[in-house]
Amino acid sequence: MSILTEILDDFSSILSSLDAFFIGLFGSYARNKAYEDLDILIIDAKDKTAVQEFQQEFNGEIVLISKTELEKLPALTKYALSKDLKPIKGDLNDVLRLFAVSISEVLFECQKNVIYYFWDAQEEFKDGNLLEAARFAFEAQKYVIWYILAKNGQSLPNNSNEMITLLSEKNSWVKTYLKNTLLYEFADIFKIKALNNDLIIQKTLNFIKSLGAPIMRTLNEIEHSFEKAKKRIEDAEKEKDYEELRIQCQRLFLIFWDTVDLFFASIGESPGETHVEKREKLRKRGEIDSNATFLLRYYEESFSELRIECHYKGLANFRIVKKWIPKIETYLEFIKTKLH
Repeated sequence: MSILTEILDDFSSILSSLDAFFIGLFGSYARNKAYEDLDILIIDAKDKTAVQEFQQEFNGEIVLISKTELEKLPALTKYALSKDLKPIKGDLNDVLRLFAVSISEVLFECQKNVIYYFWDAQEEFKDGNLLEAARFAFEAQKYVIWYILAKNGQSLPNNSNEMITLLSEKNSWVKTYLKNTLLYEFADIFKIKALNNDLIIQKTLNFIKSLGAPIMRTLNEIEHSFEKAKKRIEDAEKEKDYEELRIQCQRLFLIFWDTVDLFFASIGESPGETHVEKREKLRKRGEIDSNATFLLRYYEESFSELRIECHYKGLANFRIVKKWIPKIETYLEFIKTKLH
């Protein structure tokens, strides 16, 4: 017998008497897991007293909300609820329309939270405040994983065990990579009550830097870097400054380096730390994904010409470098349509 059927059987008389736009089950029980308390969402209840009576008999959490309040919820909350919601009473399709949200909004919220918690974790860790550092690092790690899960169209559980299980379904390597990090060792942030182990915090911060750095370096930052490079190339040409031009060749190449990282982060994979690793991962991914083939073509060309010939060997000239400007503009437009 399913959890939903048991609830309907146990509380059928109360539920049938509740006059509400919608009643539904959400959270881990809605996903047929039992990691957390039983959660029920009630939208636009007409009789609050009846809901209170139900709460007295119900061993779990009831979220009572109006349609107006629901529409004002953050994108991340709407997404999480919409992925799990199971109807008890009312039309699910009517409710899902209220939860409509673009995936770019969801990913942006994850990005903001990764950045916020990661930098706070680093500062607390540097100051020796291990407990605060651990809590911030746990949250940053959670949002890195939520970013990947949301990108895959998956649910966003709060429980660490379920997060790892979901993530491992499409990214089997992650489970090993997560070992000895906070999210692997603690079910949720409330379990972190005392911590003197700086190694587990450091390993968690390394995980976030490795998997989360491309998430934190947004396309807006990459585009900003490109605009700065264009301006400096323009100034260097006026001054006939070939050393500055050589430096900007490296800046242009890093646009391709960073977008490859961003691409792999968007599909929940580690991008590789060296040129050879990135190139081989793009080649392998290209066997099943034409986007990776497109990135590989630009990446190899930029590495050969911008990184090796122009920057490393110092053979840059303004004509060669300036031909890359419209190519990068076209490239970034493509990246924006594919990664957001």
